[in-house]
Amino acid sequence: MVKIRYDYLKKLQKYGMNLTPVEPDKKPELKNGKWFYGWTLRELAKKERIGVWHKGGFYDIDFDDEKYNCHKFMSLFPETYTTGKLIIDTEGNANPFSTHLIYNSGTDTPPEYESYPSSVKKGGKKIELLTNKQTWILGDDRVVIKDVPPSRYDPSIVSQYVKMTYAFAELLEHWPEAGKGLRDEAHMRLAGALAHTNIITNIKEEFVGRLCELTFDKEINNRVKKVKYQEKQLIKNPEKVYGIGGLSTYLDVNLPAFDVLKNNVKKEEINKSYPLIDGNTLTDTDYPVPKYLMHPLIRERTCSQIFGGYGSGKTHFCFSLGMYLASGLDFLDYKTNRTVPVLYVEGELPSADLRDRRDSIMADMLEKKKDFKFENHYILGQDDLEMAGFKHGFEPIGVSRSNVEKEDFGRKGRELIENTCMEIKKKHGVMPYLFLDNITALTDIDENRAQDWKPIMHWLIRLKNKGIANAFVHHAGKTTGTSSGSNAKERLIDLSIRIEKLDSKHRFQNMGGAKNVQCSLSFDKARNFGGSKFDTEFILTCDEEGKWKKYPILDKYDFKIIEGHNRGLSVKEMKEEFGDDLKIAETTIYKKLKKLKDNGVIKDETNRQTFN
Repeated sequence: MVKIRYDYLKKLQKYGMNLTPVEPDKKPELKNGKWFYGWTLRELAKKERIGVWHKGGFYDIDFDDEKYNCHKFMSLFPETYTTGKLIIDTEGNANPFSTHLIYNSGTDTPPEYESYPSSVKKGGKKIELLTNKQTWILGDDRVVIKDVPPSRYDPSIVSQYVKMTYAFAELLEHWPEAGKGLRDEAHMRLAGALAHTNIITNIKEEFVGRLCELTFDKEINNRVKKVKYQEKQLIKNPEKVYGIGGLSTYLDVNLPAFDVLKNNVKKEEINKSYPLIDGNTLTDTDYPVPKYLMHPLIRERTCSQIFGGYGSGKTHFCFSLGMYLASGLDFLDYKTNRTVPVLYVEGELPSADLRDRRDSIMADMLEKKKDFKFENHYILGQDDLEMAGFKHGFEPIGVSRSNVEKEDFGRKGRELIENTCMEIKKKHGVMPYLFLDNITALTDIDENRAQDWKPIMHWLIRLKNKGIANAFVHHAGKTTGTSSGSNAKERLIDLSIRIEKLDSKHRFQNMGGAKNVQCSLSFDKARNFGGSKFDTEFILTCDEEGKWKKYPILDKYDFKIIEGHNRGLSVKEMKEEFGDDLKIAETTIYKKLKKLKDNGVIKDETNRQTFN
């Protein structure tokens, strides 16, 4: 018997799991004749088998296909805590075999139980979405395959993976052999059958790609492209797109497992309405509370805009912000509460320039002995796409449309970025923070038309509600100084940051170097902290070694007073020394000195601060 370790049970509790002892018949051990949810760690450590209750949002995908066809699609599911069994091979070796994927829905409301096939007359259950029970994970032949915190995933999305797995496991048994010239038409009809379902497009593509891998089909790209092609054909020429019946006829076999995909559409279309939320329900519902990632600048489930003129430093600021967030480090006086991966999409600069910029910012981190987490910071530039085979770079995330055009030509570009976010989610178990730099480079829209912004903004709002908080970078209008184009976008965002290049009156003259950032930063909109002490304009500088500094708004007289103070000059001596460069009254100089001290820009006579 393998001893169940106390420290590992404690780790599982930190994952949020509610643990229970399990009897040899796989049922939870009772206490006083009832299910019990409050076992102590010391009690659990003495037991032979441990399970996790499907409680507090946890649910389990159970793979139990005797032919192991369902298991062949397990790798497509979002990465999460994975358990299995030790299987003894013909040579007597015990090999781990995955059977269970445990997720967290993020809500106490249990998802709906699903089982395929629904009838157990032939071959028993093949795959199930288990809820309101428990899953045996430790003890005897049970083994942990992937020890990561259970991913927080909407059960309705995972349910689509479950249904597709059941359907494709059946399809795998009847797929045409290679070399007989039947596969191209089979894939066209398969894509047509999938077009008639409401399964998410990228999930369809993943399963078609996996089917190709399992059947040793080298034309994966061509097969996968048929998915979107048939979706478009269903809109333009629906009579030419075969459904599930057409696929069954071509393969000369009944495909009952595909009915769960077809029924998935019917269930959601018939008698559906929005939920009724009265005052009592609103009070009692345990809604997810958005938390700050970097207080108060970056919050979960928010959409932000950072805009400024040419050369203002907006990209340098955003790039730094992403690097510090990905590394769990405080930035300026903003406190990072949680480390999350970051995806920085840069549609304009060469990737080599992005790497130089990263290394410059990282220099200050290294000097201060702060660790930059390379593995959490994802950069996507034009060069990366071209080297990966995307000959034309980024697909636009928005395309200008006339009043009569119905097709959304920016959908593909948005899906590619969203799918990339989901890949990062699979790898890290949490959604990334997304930067889009910049709107002009990543779209082909008329910025002055509100209707061109709508698909982009609705997508960004949907992303933030799915857990992908985001910020887009945009240019300022030349004449207005506000964010360029229609103000329809500002109505939907949570935060709008204006970054402006400092004019000669406010610039530091002795920073040195050729690539410094000197800008002012203010907030056009701050939904979560507007009116607070954080909602004030200030100056930011960053030198070539990545050192960021923050100051209140200063003018040319302030700079002279700071210089004189650091040289030990009295107010009278400053007036004499600087002449016309400090042509203000002595009383005004005293007031400015006090303000500079109060704001921490300079210190008193006994402890002067060097100021650039």
